[in-house]
Amino acid sequence: MFTGIIEKTGIIEKIKTRGKGKEIWIKAENISIKKGDSLNVDGVCLTCEEFSNNMYKFYISDTTLKATKFGKVLKKGMIVNIEEPLSLSKYLGGHILQGHVDFVGRIRKIRKKGEEFEFL
Repeated sequence: MFTGIIEKTGIIEKIKTRGKGKEIWIKAENISIKKGDSLNVDGVCLTCEEFSNNMYKFYISDTTLKATKFGKVLKKGMIVNIEEPLSLSKYLGGHILQGHVDFVGRIRKIRKKGEEFEFL
């Protein structure tokens, strides 16, 4: 579970094809997860397979590649937003989210409203 509040960023350091999916390594500092924990990476819940020296390995399945932006824009050097899993011992801001992608949509129009944007 996540709150939707971005806490950190990371950099995709390595991408490797594994079956129909992709194995990625993200470099990020001060991430408090271990093998088997989930991490919200650009809004997508990914499970840590291994880690060492601020490098975290994840597998992105072919289904997740098709349903998220990672299928189209995944590249080495890409900066990604990171949120660690929700802990009831820390401040709960934002919203309670799962991070599981259920569907994709299409933005047909963007309207500027003052300092904000409305996506239609």
